[in-house]
Amino acid sequence: MRPVEGMSVLITGGGSGIGEGAAEHFTAAGASVAVTGRRAEKVEAVAARLGERCRAVAGDVTVAADRRRMIETAANRIAFQGTLGANSHIACRQVYPDMQPLPCATFEDSFAAVR
Repeated sequence: MRPVEGMSVLITGGGSGIGEGAAEHFTAAGASVAVTGRRAEKVEAVAARLGERCRAVAGDVTVAADRRRMIETAANRIAFQGTLGANSHIACRQVYPDMQPLPCATFEDSFAAVR
C-alpha cells in the first residue's frame, strides 16, 4: 500500500468492525481520518479514542446532505508546524476559522499533509 501520511481519509461505517479497524490503521499511519456512521455515539467514541487525527461525522450515506457534510469534514483541515496553542495554531484559527487545524511536528510533515 502507498504511504498515506498526511492524506485525508473518509471511512463510512467507522463506528465498529472493519470500519473502526480501518480508522485505527489509517490514523496510526499518519492520515487524517473522518469516521462516519448513522449512530453518533459510536463514531464519536471511535474518534475520541483515536485522537486529534480522527473526526466523527454522524450521518447516513444514502442522504445527499449527509454525504456532502462527510466530504466537507474530511477535507476541511489546515496543516501547520507546531503544537496546539502555538502562534502557528493561533494564526491558522484566525485566518481560517472554519477549518480544523492539524498540528505537525515538522515543516516537512506540514507540506506532506497538504499534498
